[in-house]
Amino acid sequence: MSFADLPISRKLTAAFAAVILACGGASALVFANMRAIQIAAAEDAESREVLADAADVKLALLEEQNAMRGYVASGDAQFLKKFEDHRADYAKAVEALRTADDHPDHVKRMAALDEAEAKFETEAKAMLAVAADPATRPQAEAVIGEKARLTAVREALKATTDTHEGLLAQRSAAQAKAFASAYLGFFIGGGVALAIALAMAWALTRSIARPVVGMTGAMGRLAAGDNQVDVPAVGRRDEIGAMAQAVLHFKDAAVEKARLEGQTETQRRAAEDERRRHEAERAAAAEAQAAVVAAVAGGLARV
Repeated sequence: MSFADLPISRKLTAAFAAVILACGGASALVFANMRAIQIAAAEDAESREVLADAADVKLALLEEQNAMRGYVASGDAQFLKKFEDHRADYAKAVEALRTADDHPDHVKRMAALDEAEAKFETEAKAMLAVAADPATRPQAEAVIGEKARLTAVREALKATTDTHEGLLAQRSAAQAKAFASAYLGFFIGGGVALAIALAMAWALTRSIARPVVGMTGAMGRLAAGDNQVDVPAVGRRDEIGAMAQAVLHFKDAAVEKARLEGQTETQRRAAEDERRRHEAERAAAAEAQAAVVAAVAGGLARV
């Protein structure tokens, strides 16, 4: 069955469905990309939290190291309090890092950090113990730059920060791609929907509006007495075809009426001619009869 033969309700349903499907497809693509961007943004927030926690861990250990060196260099007891305070700050920061990082390699990296930090603490406390005695403090001062270093801690933290900075870069690229795909889907979907709408408008105009206009013109010509007009859309199997069939019946009825009227006029004229012929025959008979009567009367008069 062709599109023209479909009922008008199905034509309209098909037109709206095509536009809705195009818009729905574009919306689904945009939604999928926006959802991917949303997920990436949430994961980015987690990675930034890990990076912030790693920075706090590093800062706490640096402050610990500075407090240790300050005590070794000066013997000021205030540095011992700062050392303990920063030790507590480190404990909070490392626990936050341990909780925030859910990367598969997290346990391995945290084990390396714990090992490096334990070595640092052991050496730092040993340095503090040596520096506590003024007699042995010069020994601690002599190795202040060699003991309780944070090189291993920095390497352990760098593994974490490098991982999450890499993830941030990957997600940034994925988000840019998702944004581009969303924009592309929006414009392509809108363009496809517009093209479908224009195509369906053209198809509906061609299959509905144009035949209706033609039908209106045909009915006007029939009403004006033009029985030779061609009725458009005859043979279609939709409502337009039904209308065309009805108009064709009107045309056929008008043609039949004209034929009957012409036949009646012919019969009337034939009857009139027959009547006149009979009247002429009666008149001729009457004249002949009158002539006979006149002849008889003349003969009787002579007798």
